[in-house]
Amino acid sequence: AKPAKSENPPKTTKPHKRKKPLVWVLVILLVLAGLGVGGWFGWNAYQGGQYQEQLSLGEKYLKELNYEDAIVALNRAIEIDPRSPEPYLLLADVYIGQEDFNSAKKVLEEGYQATGGNEEIKKKQEEVKQKEEEAKKKQEELKPSAVDIWEELIQSGEYQQYATNWMEWEGEKVFPGKYAILDID
Repeated sequence: AKPAKSENPPKTTKPHKRKKPLVWVLVILLVLAGLGVGGWFGWNAYQGGQYQEQLSLGEKYLKELNYEDAIVALNRAIEIDPRSPEPYLLLADVYIGQEDFNSAKKVLEEGYQATGGNEEIKKKQEEVKQKEEEAKKKQEELKPSAVDIWEELIQSGEYQQYATNWMEWEGEKVFPGKYAILDID
């Protein structure tokens, strides 16, 4: 008598072997995705650190009235994060400090567009307009007339240094109250 064959055929290992490469591909994809996400977060953290450093430098230089370096640092901060309003606001303060109101208005308009209409920038635009008007009024008030300058020279006695070349004219003494030649640049 022959031994009875079992009704279950022997198990093959082929399906098991196919699962291993699929698992490895999934593991590799997950690792690569993790590295990509980690790299992205790392890059953003680096950029954020650079942004904050440039912003802080810009603030420092502005306080020191070192306008040239403040402009460089704040423009770098804008390059790193053009959607953040802070560097635009500080850069406008730099230009206001230099009484360069056109540049202040220009950078604020760029900032307003880049930030999607930030309200702080809008307020700063109004402030720049007011400061520009005040500066124009002040400049007009400080402009002395030629008569004011002449009267001041006579009262102070400083006219002598300007009048010595023509003190005697045609044998007659010339007095500043009577005749005057004044060249004002």
